[in-house]
Amino acid sequence: METAPADTAPQEAPRKTAGTLDELMLAMDVVDTLRHRTVLVERELAEETREEELIARLRTLYKGQGIDVPDSILAQGVKALKDSRFVYTPSPPGLRRMLALAWVRRDQYGLRLGLVAVAALIGWLAYDFTVVRPQQQAVEAARVELAETLPQRLAAARDASRGAGEWQSYDIIFRKPIMRDGKLRSVTVK
Repeated sequence: METAPADTAPQEAPRKTAGTLDELMLAMDVVDTLRHRTVLVERELAEETREEELIARLRTLYKGQGIDVPDSILAQGVKALKDSRFVYTPSPPGLRRMLALAWVRRDQYGLRLGLVAVAALIGWLAYDFTVVRPQQQAVEAARVELAETLPQRLAAARDASRGAGEWQSYDIIFRKPIMRDGKLRSVTVK
């Protein structure tokens, strides 16, 4: 059995890293800041040449269409562009802006308002069917019991007792005297 030759190459010493990730990110941030500053400075210094290039491009564009435009009008157009004349600036916050935004977004608000209205209707119907209607039915049942059923039962009981002879007359509801075995007895109703 042959054994594999051992690695005779010297082991490399571990390399020292350039820095931690925090140091690397900080250095990148500094470089980006400096780069953006130089771009800004170059742009400001090249402002005049940019305007001249824009006027030259506009002049060639209009000449290509066969329109002769004086340089003074082109310069005024570039100046108006520079003054942000053609840039939209939103109106300041206020009631008019809020109402305008609500009108623009009325489909979103309408959908939400509709969902709230449907939920309120479902809640009201559930409350009506589970709480209000059973109470109304109980009140109506009690009214029928007091107005119709109890007087009929009392009249039937009175008629039955007259036939038995034990009770001559009784009517607690109207507070009339009761006669029992031929004697008058008074009834106090509380």
